[in-house]
Amino acid sequence: MAFNPVPQAVSPDVLAEGRASGLMLFGASLLSYGRYLRGEDETLLQDTYLGCLTCGEFEFDSVFNEQGTYGVAYSRWSIRNSVGQYGGREAFYNLSACNPAAEVPPVISDHTGTIYGVLNVSHRQMTRAYGISWQNRYSLSTLRDWLTEVCVP
Repeated sequence: MAFNPVPQAVSPDVLAEGRASGLMLFGASLLSYGRYLRGEDETLLQDTYLGCLTCGEFEFDSVFNEQGTYGVAYSRWSIRNSVGQYGGREAFYNLSACNPAAEVPPVISDHTGTIYGVLNVSHRQMTRAYGISWQNRYSLSTLRDWLTEVCVP
């Protein structure tokens, strides 16, 4: 099986953790990534909820809430964690938004599981193969600027 780094589906189980509206972040767990690479699963599931992208900065599950689970720098589920699997900058962090060469960065999805794109510091990765349309006050360039700031050591 050829490796296809484009995430194919958000896990229905983890969709229930997210919000009923807005755009959310989901990442592949190391377990599902490993099963996919070994050929045990045909579909690479994004099975870890990483927070809400279109929520205000004071909402508990917002990636912009620096006191919340998904926005604080030391949470294992935060892209702000520079040594975590979703925010690490080193080459071996293949699931990270902050590694421009990540094979499977987090995806941006809505509550139905529709994938709008990937969240990654690489301009090429963020815009590949997706017609991205943003809701609320977030534009692609604003989100890219924010992510670049988050990922700077």
